[in-house]
Amino acid sequence: MARTPGLFLVAAENPEDLPSGHAHIRLTGSGVELIDTRSKNGTRINGAALPPDSPRPLAVNDTVHFGTVLVVLADAAALYAMLA
Repeated sequence: MARTPGLFLVAAENPEDLPSGHAHIRLTGSGVELIDTRSKNGTRINGAALPPDSPRPLAVNDTVHFGTVLVVLADAAALYAMLA
């Protein structure tokens, strides 16, 4: 789905249902952050609703629901563990 150096967003469920423009993922000086762009179905990080237009840092192994689409932020070790 998306990739930054050393980090991967892995779509675990329903990747075909993710509409374009649902959210923005930004690489910052301190890591990665997610911003919901006033999506119709909302965004949840680790089960907590993300308010629209409010940047939220992401950490390795965070789960993100874009509506019905589940993705996980993984580093190389976490990605390897998922695939093993």
